[in-house]
Amino acid sequence: MRLSWTWALLFACAVPSAGQELEPGAYSVSPIGLNFLVATYNFSGGDVTFDPALPVEDAEATINTTVIAYVRSVNVFGRSGNVGIVAPYSVGHVEGLYIGEFTEVDRSGFRDPSVRFAVNLYGAPAMDLKGVCLL
Repeated sequence: MRLSWTWALLFACAVPSAGQELEPGAYSVSPIGLNFLVATYNFSGGDVTFDPALPVEDAEATINTTVIAYVRSVNVFGRSGNVGIVAPYSVGHVEGLYIGEFTEVDRSGFRDPSVRFAVNLYGAPAMDLKGVCLL
């Protein structure tokens, strides 16, 4: 009986967990204290498909996104790791037929920022810059 209450309590207190994000370079080894400033640009354009129950037809969209990120490599209990902050900004234009009438809309603004912490749990010990040849 106690075991069933224990399981019931564990399941009642369960919280959803997030999976690992496989971002290229997130786990690459870099000397401790190295800073990276990253800027990227992405263009997306084409047809947009909505739920068939919505009164939208022939929708097209163009979305321009610029991302600025800052990453710093850190020592985490002797392992290499990094901390990153990402700030995306998007500008979008969507047009199509809404209830049979041509409609268009423009939107722009910051998207959800994110903070990332990555650490190599196996291999990849933390390194100082003075012991690394960058050539």
